Amino acid sequence: GRRLERSEKVDKIEIHEPTKCDCGKDLIAEESKIKDSRQEYEIEIGHKVIEHERHSKTCPNCGKENVGNYPVYINSDTQYGPQLKAFASVLNISCKVPLEKVAQMISDVFKLPISKGTICNILKKGSENLEEVTERIKEGIMKSEVVHTDETGLVIELQRQWMHVASTENLTYLRVHEKRGSGSFDEALKSYEGHLVHDCYTSYNALTKATHSPCGSH
Repeated sequence: GRRLERSEKVDKIEIHEPTKCDCGKDLIAEESKIKDSRQEYEIEIGHKVIEHERHSKTCPNCGKENVGNYPVYINSDTQYGPQLKAFASVLNISCKVPLEKVAQMISDVFKLPISKGTICNILKKGSENLEEVTERIKEGIMKSEVVHTDETGLVIELQRQWMHVASTENLTYLRVHEKRGSGSFDEALKSYEGHLVHDCYTSYNALTKATHSPCGSH
């Protein structure tokens, strides 16, 4: 295992003093000094409500009322914050926790009601925010000399779908399509001219610009 190291940054100090000597003398009024210490790593359970107030100032020169601006992500009267949205996304995407369980966990642990529909909207917005990053990942993969490709089946809304992957040592691009074969390939992959490593599934033969190499793991 990995040892939990002591931290130089401490958020809270709790002092534990003796109140009485073994001889019976009361020590409450006596000055204490540190003998040693131990550290406890703990998490905070709960939530906080942050109220954003827009204030106005009247210009003493022309009399115009000037109003401050809300942060760009504050766009409704009440909403969930970015940390909660990130937590819900990690639970569902990285940890594969079902939407219903994500909603239940947030409600039980943080005492915040949230619906599956709201979590779906959070995930959709997160996906939209990552479109530029996704394109950069895809471009980086297509510039690599060697690209590994594969596909695996999954079920979305009771329908058979296929998860396609293209990866290098440092980058991974995932794409869902209703088809497994050549009709599902990304346009960028069709123009790839490097070494393509795969399981020799026949549809990969349609990628004629690449140099094909069989995957030893398969």
